[in-house]
This record gives sequence, structure tokens and C-alpha cells, in this order.
Amino acid sequence: AVRRFGSTNTLHRACKQGNFGIVKKILSPETLVNRPDVNGKDSFGPTALHEASYFGHDDIVR
Repeated sequence: AVRRFGSTNTLHRACKQGNFGIVKKILSPETLVNRPDVNGKDSFGPTALHEASYFGHDDIVR
């Protein structure tokens, strides 16, 4: 299940923190239930991909 943390969710948080392992697990084909919308925005507007890019986590952006 994807947990929410205030204005964001697990995918956004993992991308922001550069946690490639968690991002990979969340987006894996085995995670079909409660998978977050990869294009979903948090309450401030950025997507998880925007967060990863902004914080310099190139491994996630690729």
C-alpha cells in the first residue's frame, strides 16, 4: 500500500530522498495493488519525477 505523508506519498518521498530501491519496488510489475499514479502531483505541484530531478537523483530520473 502507498502511504501518504501529509501532502505527499511514498513515491514522492523516496524520489525526493533518492531512495532508488524503494522507487524500484513501488514501480515494479509485482506492485499492482495501490500503485501510485506516476504522474500524480503532491499538494505543492511537483510530480515524483520532478522531485528526483530537482534533488539531483539522476539514477531515479533515468
